[in-house]
Amino acid sequence: MSKTNFAEVRTFFHLFKSFDRMWTFLILAFQAMVIIAWSPSGSVFAIFELVVFRNVMTIFITSAFLNFLQATLEIVLNWKAWRSLLCSQMIRHVLKFVVAISWMIILPVTYSTSIQNKTILRKFFRDWIGNFQSQSIYNFAVALYILPNLFSALFFIFQPIRRTLEGSNSRTIEFLLWWMQVYLIRYI
Repeated sequence: MSKTNFAEVRTFFHLFKSFDRMWTFLILAFQAMVIIAWSPSGSVFAIFELVVFRNVMTIFITSAFLNFLQATLEIVLNWKAWRSLLCSQMIRHVLKFVVAISWMIILPVTYSTSIQNKTILRKFFRDWIGNFQSQSIYNFAVALYILPNLFSALFFIFQPIRRTLEGSNSRTIEFLLWWMQVYLIRYI
């Protein structure tokens, strides 16, 4: 049986895959710092200005692109071991790729509509969502985008909740744990 997720040749792609969270944080932090530094005031407190804050919010678009890159690299780097993967692992790789593509399309489109303030689209969503007139569609998209990461962080911090969820027989909870790949390591 061939090895999965094993890197024999160390290339940039393998290093990115091994340290993807660190690289993602560094790239996003660098983007935010450059936007703040090139703001008209150049001050750290420029983040509290509406225009600068809206520009800093583009880090989520960059994050969606980096997630797409990660999903693509997982498929490419596991290509030779594809036949030895379990069916659930193959489905997870393909679904991660499809979701990454969809977020890579949704976030820039919603950002551009929130910037241009198209009245027809805003009126449609205002009537559909309710009285959230001051919120942009991009803010809702970002909230949905970061929701899985928020759950992962909560499961990491609160171990008893994670143990309880792992013992659950609910299909929804099993799917969420399978999607986020949250496994509890129990020490003997």
